[in-house]
Amino acid sequence: GLRLVVVIVLSTWIGMAATAVLIAVRCVFVIPLMAWLRNRQDRSRDLLGRMGDFRERVDAAPDHPRKAQVERRLDRVEADAQFYTGQMLGWRGGAVIAWSGMRGVVTLAAAQSLPHSLPYRSELTLIAFTVAIVTLIGHGSTLPWLIRTLGVRGDDEAQQREDYLRLVEELSRATMDALDSDA
Repeated sequence: GLRLVVVIVLSTWIGMAATAVLIAVRCVFVIPLMAWLRNRQDRSRDLLGRMGDFRERVDAAPDHPRKAQVERRLDRVEADAQFYTGQMLGWRGGAVIAWSGMRGVVTLAAAQSLPHSLPYRSELTLIAFTVAIVTLIGHGSTLPWLIRTLGVRGDDEAQQREDYLRLVEELSRATMDALDSDA
């Protein structure tokens, strides 16, 4: 009786400590990731500023068999740069990413797959269950509050609809051009 209660309480505390370590590790991972994305955004902004010069040099170059290939590559690089420039991930977005990514379901599944003969298997499963419950309920239920508190705005639905329609139009045009060139 008492031993079981002690094991349950101790396993739960170990699970809570493991959850705190997981949150800290997640933050340690997300902070450099956000710095890298910010750097990528700054470099993309600089690249967009120089893109006109690149295009002028390609346009001024005499016809070359690989000119179309270079132009397609410039289009891709410019699209990537516009994407990274348009992403506004600051510290608020990083906090949401760090907080929203924690789920212990995989940990629980891994603990369930341990051999039954393993010593302390039930305690390990309880620890994994504690991690899963705390991260699922704790993080999941507080995420909307965190988003509101930090003032993170979602995507503009009208802009997404416009982008989607533009993409469909571009795909249709590219398809028609490909069909016309085969004919």
